[in-house]
Amino acid sequence: MRSMFVSAVAWLFALFLVFGAYSNGLPSDTTLASYARWGYPSGFNYVTATLEFGAALLLILPRTRLHGAVIAGVIMLAAAGTLILHVGLRPAVPALLALATSVVLVAMLLRDLRPDARPLAEETR
Repeated sequence: MRSMFVSAVAWLFALFLVFGAYSNGLPSDTTLASYARWGYPSGFNYVTATLEFGAALLLILPRTRLHGAVIAGVIMLAAAGTLILHVGLRPAVPALLALATSVVLVAMLLRDLRPDARPLAEETR
């Protein structure tokens, strides 16, 4: 059951990242203006889109899920930092929630790698 929950969270997070990759890969004029206003070089939105899409792909496969969650966390940390620094806290809330999701996902995946890890149902008995 825990494995299904982790997989569901990973897939939903991957969908979130694909949406972000789409938004950055095919940006509106407003998005491009924001990147420029924040001091990022021209074309940096494509770097962001590529990293988001790559992290999403890694999240889908169980074997690479931990790597995807770590990369997604770094992306969301950078996004939240940019938004907080340049716009404010309120616009950064989605990025902060995504960062929290990646941290929880990494914790669950690392816990499952421990040799002494027991299924969650056994711990509650």
